[in-house]
Amino acid sequence: MLTAEERETIIRWSEAKDEELSIYTASPKVFRWLVKLGLQPKYVVPDKDGNPVAWEFELPSTKGAWRLVRSALNKVFTR
Repeated sequence: MLTAEERETIIRWSEAKDEELSIYTASPKVFRWLVKLGLQPKYVVPDKDGNPVAWEFELPSTKGAWRLVRSALNKVFTR
């Protein structure tokens, strides 16, 4: 089990036209909300026992994707 400090979420985006919006999260809360919104992780990071501890999602860098991410994060951090 990860500590609160280790359960981070990183959003990466560059201004390159073909670049996607990347979300890396080790937070089960953020993971559940992103899946609830219809996203599926592109990569799953397992611990030494094979249990998932982090997930990476990729989305097109559009206004709609940003709204989806903002919606998920607002739900996580307002509870």
